[in-house]
Amino acid sequence: MSTTSQGEGWWQASDGNWYPPETAGGPAGQPAPGPAPAPGPAPATGYFVPTTPCPRCGQPTATDRAGCDNCGQVKMLPVGVTFTTAGRRLGQYLLDGLLAIVTLGIGYLIWSLFIWRRGETPAMQILRIKCVKLENGQAATWGTMFLREFVGKYIVMGLISSIFFPAWIVLVFMLMWDKNKQELWDKIAGTIVVSNYPEPVEVGQPSAPVAEQV
Repeated sequence: MSTTSQGEGWWQASDGNWYPPETAGGPAGQPAPGPAPAPGPAPATGYFVPTTPCPRCGQPTATDRAGCDNCGQVKMLPVGVTFTTAGRRLGQYLLDGLLAIVTLGIGYLIWSLFIWRRGETPAMQILRIKCVKLENGQAATWGTMFLREFVGKYIVMGLISSIFFPAWIVLVFMLMWDKNKQELWDKIAGTIVVSNYPEPVEVGQPSAPVAEQV
């Protein structure tokens, strides 16, 4: 150590003193630090949704969805219970309307009041599809169906139709782009519509497959 440089290779430390080349790591003789490591890849930006494998087809499924986008399997229900297809649901709307006309309305109303406790409308009963609660997969109760059918479908949709009819038409097809295949009245009641729902069903981790309708 010196207060002045003694020749080539001598270096000055932060304490103001000069040190010989063999102590280039510092006054304590520690080896000189190597080059800084190359920076790693920048963290991904944007919205990331974790996925889990579908118990039916094995494809990754976003955890914020009630079912698989690939095969329609509903996560919390036995393998084979799937979202009802858009075509079948639109057909159910037409059949419900036809049944209301044929039964002069009053017959359809009485029929509905009896079967709402099973999470069904008259057309759903014929087509063997069912409303279940999004939060737990249990069949919709009478009160839930009243909220869905009377409040959501007739009062809310009726108001929308009277204010701006094109919006009513768009909302009827909402299930085609909604992540859980829900209509506006499904969102109001917290329901989804499924096919192949066994009776009775144990809700939870998917278990043995159920027979699927063609």
